[in-house]
Amino acid sequence: MNPPELRLFLGLSISSPVKEVIEDFLSSHSHIKGVRWVRTENLHLTVAFLGNVPHEMLQNLDSLIQVSVANQHSFELLAKDIHLGPKPNQARLVWTRFHRSPDFRNLVQAFYQNYSRVRPDFQHRYDPMPHVTLGRFNKADALQKEKFPLVFPYDLTLRVADLHLWSSSTKEGIRIYKKLNSYRLNR
Repeated sequence: MNPPELRLFLGLSISSPVKEVIEDFLSSHSHIKGVRWVRTENLHLTVAFLGNVPHEMLQNLDSLIQVSVANQHSFELLAKDIHLGPKPNQARLVWTRFHRSPDFRNLVQAFYQNYSRVRPDFQHRYDPMPHVTLGRFNKADALQKEKFPLVFPYDLTLRVADLHLWSSSTKEGIRIYKKLNSYRLNR
């Protein structure tokens, strides 16, 4: 039996070369206490967090995403730095931040415009910072943030050609992301 709601988000997969570089960064910083690192199979770049969505809305959501990507072209995102987010003075997360991109903003806005027609209560950002979450700070180890290295000595380009609808669930305390569908951007 399916659950009445699914916890969903739209995101971008991390390609193998980029994932390898991020895995290298994670393994070389795994000794830092107070950070729960994201499992490499869960690495992604979030486009829109949808929250809990009724199961019966999936078919409409699928159509809405297809319409949203119909005029979007593939593009590239360039890595910028390691960032403690969402705000450095209120950091809860460790991110690999990418430079803002008009193409990324257009993709996000196209989806938000369509989604807000079916979910007017949906909260969204019009100019989100593209990033990959690498880890989360444990509350008890907040002092470690001051010692955290912000150097990301890698030249990374993430090619964006597909958007994915993912579900998020927890099993035995482990976060599990599953791709439900993929949407190809125009070349």
